[in-house]
Amino acid sequence: MANAPELGKTARREAAREAARRMREQEKKRARRSRIFAIVGACVATLAVVGTIGTVLIQSHRNSAQYAQVAYGGSDSAVVAPEASSVTAPVANATDGIIVNNKGLGSDNPSDVHVAIYFDFQCPYCRKFEEANGAALSALIQQGGVTLVYHPLAFLDRFSANTLYSTRSANAAAVVAHTAGDKFLPFIAALYAHQPAENTPGRTDSQISDAAREAGVPDSVAATFTDTIGGTYTDSKGNQHDGTWRQYAPWVFQQTAKAESDFGANFGTPTVLINGQRFTGDLYTNGPLEDAIRAAQS
Repeated sequence: MANAPELGKTARREAAREAARRMREQEKKRARRSRIFAIVGACVATLAVVGTIGTVLIQSHRNSAQYAQVAYGGSDSAVVAPEASSVTAPVANATDGIIVNNKGLGSDNPSDVHVAIYFDFQCPYCRKFEEANGAALSALIQQGGVTLVYHPLAFLDRFSANTLYSTRSANAAAVVAHTAGDKFLPFIAALYAHQPAENTPGRTDSQISDAAREAGVPDSVAATFTDTIGGTYTDSKGNQHDGTWRQYAPWVFQQTAKAESDFGANFGTPTVLINGQRFTGDLYTNGPLEDAIRAAQS
């Protein structure tokens, strides 16, 4: 009878060891299942990424084909600058931007303070600039003494998945300047209000037209955003090429190339000049630019 308690202790120790062994086995099984699930999950994620990349590449290729008649890379011979229908002076020539002042579009006031604005409709900082300064700039030109010179550029085409959104939107703005000049500034604001994110396909031609109508641009004008022109250009090797492009794409191309050449490698948008001098103050807060323009008037 004296040995019974000892046998009880031994049995309890064995039971504890067995329980611990079973727990270890269960833990090993759980670990194996976790590794399997992790491997399967990684494979699924990889396939999803590959599928997404494949979809993006396919869509990018389709975009490239769809918008093939937007791009332009030729010489000055095909450049057609927008011209206002209500005035005799051109809104822009081959190297100048779109002129806006209290006379409307296209008629310069030589004695005015001239504010040149270089921008890209795909540029998020240009949108911030417009939100901060658009209303003040409109008020300044209405008061007189200030002429704005807009330079729509397209160097961010590479961030729109081969849809050339920068060129298409800049071309549309040039069309509005040419045929519906009083809606030019409202259209700029509307395009920024509907600005697509970088590295997305951008807005479709139909959506650009919708933004124009929102700004009061007549349907008959918005319908011409996709019109094309034909032209011949000579490449750097002297070879001649025939092409078809959106009507103001050569002008947008030239504006972009000239800005990059004039400002150099550090050029970016928005860039603002007041009487030819680069404004280096805060472009994204209401007030500093207006103060600088008023100071230049005095």
